[in-house]
Amino acid sequence: MKRTLINILTIIFSITLSAQITVQRDDYKKSINGVYCLQSLRTFENILSIEPQMFFYNKNNVVFINPDNKPVFLFDKISDKGYFNPISSLTKASIIEIDTVFYNGIYKDTLSSNKITFNVWYAIKINGKKYYTDYQIHDRIIYKTDLKILDQKFMLIAQSSGYDYSYSVGYPSKFFVVILNKNDEAIYISKIFDYKFGDEFWSEDYISIKNESSVFEFTLKGIEKDFSAIWTGRELKTLNK
Repeated sequence: MKRTLINILTIIFSITLSAQITVQRDDYKKSINGVYCLQSLRTFENILSIEPQMFFYNKNNVVFINPDNKPVFLFDKISDKGYFNPISSLTKASIIEIDTVFYNGIYKDTLSSNKITFNVWYAIKINGKKYYTDYQIHDRIIYKTDLKILDQKFMLIAQSSGYDYSYSVGYPSKFFVVILNKNDEAIYISKIFDYKFGDEFWSEDYISIKNESSVFEFTLKGIEKDFSAIWTGRELKTLNK
């Protein structure tokens, strides 16, 4: 793989500060006709799943992966041509440590003028072991608050979706919740919500909370409908019908 441009970037998320290395091909922005298919979402047989990481071992470069009800396969090297079998799979949402992002190509579907796909890979660590995946990470902690009575922390996580020829800037999408205990261990990670935000810029105006008792309630304002849920201290109960 030809790698001719290495940039050190500092990416400022909504709440956390994370530094990561990016490796970009010099012809990355020259679009390729076709569609890129994610290797990490292909179907493989007899691949053992690994346990998710639930602790923040390293406070730098920490983000999340949420498989969203399908296994995400992990490789020991970049496998954008599908020549290698994965070494593991991830079936549950996990904290990850991100090391490097590889920007390899942009694909434009000649049959659909609006369809753009990206060949982008990540070098990540889960429980101290290194893997490669082209499944897009969830890189934004867009809201965080202490649940003092419960002695817990609430985090609202989202993925940075792209538009035009940009891979991961713009509209937050695929929201879910992470609950931490006082030791910063993730004791609960929800499924991805059935919710569409529909705006480019997040602000706290889009979330309303009730944090006055041992039950924490929140509502996310959406473009089509709002999403409401209650965290009881042990489980998340959605209020949407």
